[in-house]
Amino acid sequence: IGPGETVIVTIGYQQMAKYRDGEFALHFPMTIMPRYHPARPVSALDAEDRHGPMDDPRSRTWEENPRANVALNVDLQPGFTLAELKSPYHAINVDERGDHAYISLADGLIPADRDFVLRWRPYPEQTPVSSLFAETRDGEDYHLLMLLPPHYDYLDEVRQARELILVIDVSGSMAGPSIDQARLALLQALEELEPTDSFNILAFNHSVSALFDQARPATADNLAGARAFAQSLRADGGTEIAAAVQEALVASPSERIRQVLFLTDGSVGNEQEVFAQIRRRLGDSRLFTVGIGAAPNRYFMSRAARFGRGTYTSIGDSREVAERMSRLLTKLKYPVLTDLELQVSGDIDLWPRQIPDLYLGEPLLLAYKANAGAARLLVSGKAGQAGWSVSLPAPARGRDTGIARYYARQKIAALMDSRVDGREPEWIRQQVLPLALQHGLVSAFTSLVAVDRSPSRLQGEPLKAARLSNTLPAGAMQQRIFGYPATATDADLRLVFGATLILLALMYLALRKTGLARPC
Repeated sequence: IGPGETVIVTIGYQQMAKYRDGEFALHFPMTIMPRYHPARPVSALDAEDRHGPMDDPRSRTWEENPRANVALNVDLQPGFTLAELKSPYHAINVDERGDHAYISLADGLIPADRDFVLRWRPYPEQTPVSSLFAETRDGEDYHLLMLLPPHYDYLDEVRQARELILVIDVSGSMAGPSIDQARLALLQALEELEPTDSFNILAFNHSVSALFDQARPATADNLAGARAFAQSLRADGGTEIAAAVQEALVASPSERIRQVLFLTDGSVGNEQEVFAQIRRRLGDSRLFTVGIGAAPNRYFMSRAARFGRGTYTSIGDSREVAERMSRLLTKLKYPVLTDLELQVSGDIDLWPRQIPDLYLGEPLLLAYKANAGAARLLVSGKAGQAGWSVSLPAPARGRDTGIARYYARQKIAALMDSRVDGREPEWIRQQVLPLALQHGLVSAFTSLVAVDRSPSRLQGEPLKAARLSNTLPAGAMQQRIFGYPATATDADLRLVFGATLILLALMYLALRKTGLARPC
């Protein structure tokens, strides 16, 4: 930075807003808490490796820094009529104009002493809500379709009869706490079955054992037998997961929606073989995976669920079983829309190609690139046994942002997964590389490196560095005054303690001279 010059740095990034229980939420970080560091590192080498002299957070200045004040503005396009828009930690002004809501801080410049959180929700709806966003970039049109499920108040109206196949791993790698967690999850899944559902249990290690010869109704007697079967399961033997997948994906004639739930640690090395098997045999089934244990094979289980048009859930401790299984089982119990299809008045490049179902409590996002003439979108599917459809006009020229990059991410992920279909690595590289470069994305074949070739300091001129002070998070000043937890210390706090002890010693000496204090 030359003398008298000002450098403005603009940082852009893309972040997905969280959606849970009918509410969207966006978190924007604005400060950090002081970090505790042991007074004596494990070793000098360890301390040097973890932070160099310029990176050591212990030397950071913490103060109320007026230069760290923040002005923040939000342009929100929710895609639906807002029922509620709030920021729980900051006062905001909201100006709603058309399909946009413009949000600013009511106090203007504010100290950056706490994270900014924005939450918004639609009005409770009895049917799915659809929104279409568009971005035109480099002369091409990109669209993002968002489907929101009905509100929880309308649970009974989206309830469907199911055929639930519960597959539990009882191989040797599941011995110990893992089999206990899997058994608890299995028993909880049985409790969520309705009389209109049918079910079966498959237990696998080096072979596959089935509770019934085929799925049976969830009657009291059948459920009692299933509980006894679950309690008898013990972990031993190898992990022949391919045989279990083959058995689980043999569909029986039924009008029920078919869901397969795998409870396993995924400790297998033949992932690609199993992925290909899922793609070949999935049919009308939906495959969901639940990772059990301290270190499940997340690579295998997340991709198996993606190939199976389902989701992946991780359970690492018995204390997590009830909460995580309850959330998953509630979703499985209420598939809102199934067999979804998209039709337009022109060709589209849609990702993912296999459209997942829409479930209660979470949105469905589908990104596509539209060719010229794709002016209207028809979305259709099944709501239970009834048909459902909605027609949406596409904007002539999209002014939204981030959609092209989201589309590219989805397409790159699908192209990388095409190895399962036998695609050659070089073909995948030729498809992914230009796409990643066009949209500025990191991939298996691209990285982002910035090279600055502008004039620099003269050779041999010393570098100068200065630290920027960081505003303390709200409430942290009280900790500095009244004390930190017993595991942490602070230099300012030690000075206060030291001064207090010196003052008490001086007072004691003065009292002894006056005779008011005597040794015990």
